Amino acid sequence: MDIEAFWALLEPRIEKTDSCWNVYGRNTGRGYPFVCLQRNGFRKTYVAHRVSFIHFKGSIPNGLFVLHTCDNRGCINPDHLYAGTHQENMRDVVIRGRSKGHRWKRARGERSGRAKLTDAKVREARALFKDGLPIRRIAARMGVDHKTMTQALHGITWSHVT
Repeated sequence: MDIEAFWALLEPRIEKTDSCWNVYGRNTGRGYPFVCLQRNGFRKTYVAHRVSFIHFKGSIPNGLFVLHTCDNRGCINPDHLYAGTHQENMRDVVIRGRSKGHRWKRARGERSGRAKLTDAKVREARALFKDGLPIRRIAARMGVDHKTMTQALHGITWSHVT
């Protein structure tokens, strides 16, 4: 790989802050910036943080990934990059609350961007339901559909709220 060509293409897209070196512009669709280089008539795509790691720290050991300590996919600061396993990466994803999509690690309750209720409202609704107020009236009071409220009251959703 031609490191000078890589940096020449990337340099205008880098904004260095006090901590991160953010790369703007084209990315993989998952937020990782990349650069395409021509070599021997072939076009090759390189993900920026991996090239930064190789340039500043050396080769990436077989079977390992380049992970970010800063949780910023657009960052290529070598001080924020380290080699780790897929398992370490997935553990970090869950611990740092960046998980989406997979049922076992999806953001729950108020942390979900689509939540219509809060933990406090669910507790209040469950108390009202226990006191005998009909689900439709509780739902109207909380500003949600009765189906949404039924699921919350019966623990189908909001099961983490006690």
